[in-house]
Amino acid sequence: MVLRATLEKKEEKERVRLALMRAALHLAASHGFAGLGLREVSREAGIAPTSFYRHFTDMEELGMALIREHAGRALRALGERALASPELVPG
Repeated sequence: MVLRATLEKKEEKERVRLALMRAALHLAASHGFAGLGLREVSREAGIAPTSFYRHFTDMEELGMALIREHAGRALRALGERALASPELVPG
């Protein structure tokens, strides 16, 4: 029972973290990331601004998380393309 509650808390935390990241991307598409504030991102994600700090220390950390996430996706896609097309792999 305790393990289940712990897993549910972790899943909820990840859900909110992803909601913040999606909200930041959505707002940045129209306003640019530099002009975003954590209150605006929190409001868009549907959470209290104080809850933002449970997931990121500041907007810079949120921005770095977005970069890591998207860089990881790009690298995985490149790797998949390389595996699918051996002629692209040097050597």
